[in-house]
Amino acid sequence: MAWWRKIFGLGRSEGTPAQAGPEPAPARPAAILPDDPRIALGREARLRHWKRLGLPDRELVTYLADPGPVASAGWPAARQAYHIVRRYDSLVLATDGLSDPFVGKVADESGYGIEVFVEIPGEQTMEAAFLRESWAFAVLEVVAQNIAGFGGILDRLGRDGVVHMAVPLLVSPAPGWTDDLGFTGVLIGLPARRAGAIVDLPFGPVRYLAVTLLRPEEALFAARGAENRDRLARLLDAAGNGHLSDPGRASVL
Repeated sequence: MAWWRKIFGLGRSEGTPAQAGPEPAPARPAAILPDDPRIALGREARLRHWKRLGLPDRELVTYLADPGPVASAGWPAARQAYHIVRRYDSLVLATDGLSDPFVGKVADESGYGIEVFVEIPGEQTMEAAFLRESWAFAVLEVVAQNIAGFGGILDRLGRDGVVHMAVPLLVSPAPGWTDDLGFTGVLIGLPARRAGAIVDLPFGPVRYLAVTLLRPEEALFAARGAENRDRLARLLDAAGNGHLSDPGRASVL
């Protein structure tokens, strides 16, 4: 612009194109906050899943006190809760929190994409206070903590089909169900028909995985490889047990 145009305050003549400024930076996705309404919607969807299969207790099983940072490590929203679901011939204890989104991160998935459950035949009237101190809760709690500590198990499920895990127990399900060191074994991911459904949540699908209690000799057998786990799964199904955790059953080996 000429100097005299600057003095008299004359601007750019019409028709002269203005120079484009820098492109605005794209907005960064926001991190998930603890009060994000989609978290509550996801929990309602999980509850609806269990309502289709039985009668969930009104109160979730939770901790009377904060379990602390070690126990909460790995849980996506640092919330550990369990549903008790009473079916006509069984009782289900299921985690509720492994599929929460990761609070504080930009989430596009439902946590680890799974919840796990134990189904016990013939115990549909068990009181919640007794269940909290039972072997079933101890098994599920350890399995859930391990899954959170491992950072999920969907990769292992995709590779192995069924996952085996050793679980330490202070409370034995029944005589003969733990080894000399107080461990029992479980299979994770046996077919569970309606209970093992895939449920859509706001942050993505969630798969429900059955946790099936094993006798010590079955656990040793399962630990020897995928072929043995597949065979054990077929034997459990043929015996009419399937994914159920029944301390009253005999060994299938």
